[in-house]
Amino acid sequence: MWLFRVDLDRASIKQSDQRGRKVVLHSLRHSLGTMLAASSVLMAVAQRIMRHRDIRLTAEVYTDEGPLPLAAAVRSLPSVGGADRPGPEKCRIDWCPNRANSGAFRGTSWHGGA
Repeated sequence: MWLFRVDLDRASIKQSDQRGRKVVLHSLRHSLGTMLAASSVLMAVAQRIMRHRDIRLTAEVYTDEGPLPLAAAVRSLPSVGGADRPGPEKCRIDWCPNRANSGAFRGTSWHGGA
């Protein structure tokens, strides 16, 4: 373990992180789990790489969601309406996701409905 501390010092890595967690040899497993998730490796694959029996251990204990690009992942989802989504002129409700500055939902029908 002393050699690990020497390596940390040589690499200018502090003995604890911003949250007060001590850096220990086992911290490398937490880093591996988080880096696998950040690299979009499937959780089942990460589980096998880390040799865990239960995928929950990989997902809940060894993956720190803080550095993961969660907002970018949500933005990458396709739009619900897709390419054939109608323009604001076809909306028959007071609120429409395609209508700029629309108010709260008050209508009873959706695009083209009765």
